[in-house]
Amino acid sequence: MSKRIGVFTIASKNYLAYVRVLLKSVAEVHPEYALYLCLADRVDGYFDAESEPFTVVQADSIGIPTFDDMAIRYDIMEFNTAVKPYMFQWLLENKELDSVIYLDPDIRVYSRLSAIEQQLATGGSVVLTPHITRPVEDGKNPNDYHMLQAGVFNLGFAAVRSCPEGLAFVAWWGRRLATMAIADLARNLFTDQRWCDLAPCFLDDLRILKHPAYNVAYWNLLERDVQFDGEAWRSNGELLAFFHFSGINASKGDLVSKHQDRFDWTNLPQCRPLFDRYRESLIAEGWEQTSKWPYAYASTVGQFGVASIMRRLYRETFSQSQSLPSTGTKTLLIDLCNAPARNVVADGDGTYVSQLMELVYRLRPDLQAAFSLGTPEGRRQFIGWFVEAAAREYGLPGEVLPPKPTTVSDALVSRNAEPANASVREVVASSPDFADPRTSLDIQDLPRLWSSVPEALKARAAPLFKHWIRQAVPNVRPASASALEAAPSRTPFSERIRFLEEPAPLK
Repeated sequence: MSKRIGVFTIASKNYLAYVRVLLKSVAEVHPEYALYLCLADRVDGYFDAESEPFTVVQADSIGIPTFDDMAIRYDIMEFNTAVKPYMFQWLLENKELDSVIYLDPDIRVYSRLSAIEQQLATGGSVVLTPHITRPVEDGKNPNDYHMLQAGVFNLGFAAVRSCPEGLAFVAWWGRRLATMAIADLARNLFTDQRWCDLAPCFLDDLRILKHPAYNVAYWNLLERDVQFDGEAWRSNGELLAFFHFSGINASKGDLVSKHQDRFDWTNLPQCRPLFDRYRESLIAEGWEQTSKWPYAYASTVGQFGVASIMRRLYRETFSQSQSLPSTGTKTLLIDLCNAPARNVVADGDGTYVSQLMELVYRLRPDLQAAFSLGTPEGRRQFIGWFVEAAAREYGLPGEVLPPKPTTVSDALVSRNAEPANASVREVVASSPDFADPRTSLDIQDLPRLWSSVPEALKARAAPLFKHWIRQAVPNVRPASASALEAAPSRTPFSERIRFLEEPAPLK
């Protein structure tokens, strides 16, 4: 009796074109395999799951104990890798499969996976492929040092047999990825991969597949000679099993992979037809449409956006998994981000630095050099920067930002400013043009207004003045036809207010 084998991949719906190319290529050479997509996302009406030539299983339906926690804890890449052992476990326990093979969505299969089947049939509990099988020391990226950072094995492929050792391994792997599937090289973590460095220590029946035709990719092309022999693609003379097109872009034919600087089409010309056909396949499977589809877990209830920096704050605050009621996630995140920073003492001066603001500050040496959170003035300057720049740089929702001032006057004297700021109030109040950002102004008036601010206050006021000007747009009008010609609407806004950087640089 033949063994039943299942193949699955994991993707969010913006990668659906990749999934179609992959699983159709598997079906061409292995029509007997059961094919699955674990959707680390929600369908949300964007495609008809029932019409796909594979079974679509949403990740929220496979019994992950703390699914909501993981969806908040991780960004899209981390989350897609974190659910992998859970899908292995779900398939092996629920679908009567003897073995399960995982393949990344950016893979295409070219011939039967006989070497994998052989390893499983002869007692292998888990089958993995190493990134490289010889040192890489040519001074290009990636090299063997980068392989240490990313992990010994490339987890774009893995196979697990239904046996006690295989099941125990994916259960352990899942427990680790519940909270530690982050991409943080400084902490020796890279999503799901670094954990599998321990596989040789834990598994008696691990099989390390070094076959040159399996998991061929940019990281091992130095040791794999990929050629088309007129009938089929081969790697080191062996019939190519599958190629991993990691870092490819369907719209950029001149790119081998965005993750490397070793190869281009001048030193890899024989492979260009392989890549061109793959890109054409992606386009044919709807890449231009699907690549724009939104990721459901980029937001919570009510379309509240969850920025990566907010996910990091959540992870640092809650190191262990927790159950999250779906109706309370938005409130939890807002309260967490806006809670007072533990390590910033305001001394009753009216300044307020939140936990999210303090995290951004802690991660940014440039902000630490520009602003001292140990002084009221430094805190006010930092708050001014945060109001002006943080939403743009970090994609933050308004609910976790300090209140935005409605005028420069309000901004400069907000948060119970010290008496020293009275001079700023006087300057602002003395010019009716400052009083209301809806005032219609001439573009040529902006430098004049800026010149009315005392030199000693320019460094503090620049971010706020810039914010006020942004509020006034599009009410800023040209003084004349010649002014319009000198400052056309297509001129970048940053160029039109460059005068703010002189004589006091923006902080």
